[in-house]
This record gives sequence, C-alpha cells and structure tokens, in this order.
Amino acid sequence: MPDPAALRTCPTCAEAIKAAARRCPYCQSPTGRGDLRRQEWGTLAAALVGGGILLASGAWLDAKLDRPHGRPFVPHRGQVDVVRLAVEAMGDSTRYAALGFITNRGRIPWRIRELELRFLNPDGSLLDVRHLSLNDLPVVPPAAEAAFRVPLGRLPERVATATVTARVHRATDGDRAPDPD
Repeated sequence: MPDPAALRTCPTCAEAIKAAARRCPYCQSPTGRGDLRRQEWGTLAAALVGGGILLASGAWLDAKLDRPHGRPFVPHRGQVDVVRLAVEAMGDSTRYAALGFITNRGRIPWRIRELELRFLNPDGSLLDVRHLSLNDLPVVPPAAEAAFRVPLGRLPERVATATVTARVHRATDGDRAPDPD
C-alpha cells in the first residue's frame, strides 16, 4: 500500500489515488493538475495581451487626446527644412516676398505656423530677423514638401540684397485640426 501522505482523493469518483496522478486509474477522469497548469498559463497570457493593449491604447490616447495641440514640434525641428529660399521683389522694387519650399524628412505631418528668416551681412554677421506667420499653409506630410510665398513688405536695400537663411520656428501636429489663433 502506498504512503497515505502521497495519496489524494479523486474529485470525480472519490477513490484514493497517487498525488502526482493526472488521471484517475479507476474512472479515467482528469485530476485537475494539468488543467490547473493550463489555466494558469492561459491567465498569464490573457494578462500579458491585455496589458499590451492597454499600453498601446495609452500611447495612442496620449498622442491624440491628452495634448491640446498634439505632439510637440521642438524635438522634431531638425526633420523639417526650408529649401530653395529666395527673396524677390513684388511689383515695385520696395515690396518683397519670401518664397521657397518646406521639406519634411520625418514621419509626422506638420502644420507650419511660423518661419524665422535671418538676413546676414557678407561677413556672416546677423543683419535682421523676421518672423513670418504661415496661417494658410497646408500640412506638410511625411517625406514630402510644400511651397510657400509670404509677403515681407518693405525692406531696406541692404536687407533685401543680403544673404537669407530660414528655419521653421513654430509648427503644430498635422494630425490635429487647426486651432484658431
């Protein structure tokens, strides 16, 4: 007779069986040990899948809802460039406009709100800075570019003929609806 401490009762037929048995030798019903292990793994798998879904949902909501203006632009500024920039006279020679293209090398669409133009002396020193609002520019999609033309108004001759550089100063998340100024 086996050691009574190594025995347990079958949950189906109430016979004494070995504690390690997975099936009752009398009624052939599962004793629950393997089922319990499968249930534990199933619970763990469900918890992991549920946790992953919660994390993904939280990240999506953070990007879409929690920030009133969407994703911040400053960390992505290096992915958006102003290229083929020029300053040209409009009609008469005293009014000027800036024109060029904005290229988005990133993976986020950006709604360009403001450009910073820097006019430089021949020696490279700063002559003038202008901030231009681009309220009607469409969203610049990822891996694309958009043209712009913005009136500058009257410029002194030394500023109009200076070397000009530009960068995107302010942009908002292109996935969000435009917010009124």
